[in-house]
Amino acid sequence: MRLDMRTATLVEHALALQEMAGTGAAALFLHCHDVPLPTALRVLTTGPRRQPAGPHLFARLRPRTAALPLPAR
Repeated sequence: MRLDMRTATLVEHALALQEMAGTGAAALFLHCHDVPLPTALRVLTTGPRRQPAGPHLFARLRPRTAALPLPAR
């Protein structure tokens, strides 16, 4: 289960970009979004061993049953 959904989402986008524009474009995308170099190298070079991003740790929490009222202006 992934805890860092921001990085997981960026990696998914980079992998799609890698298929369309190549590894260099995907690496640049990850670099511009401050994904650590070891992470970028691992995901762009391992390919088929990757598994799709799992659900976020908090995805299983129940939504609030009642919204808090907004203060009157």
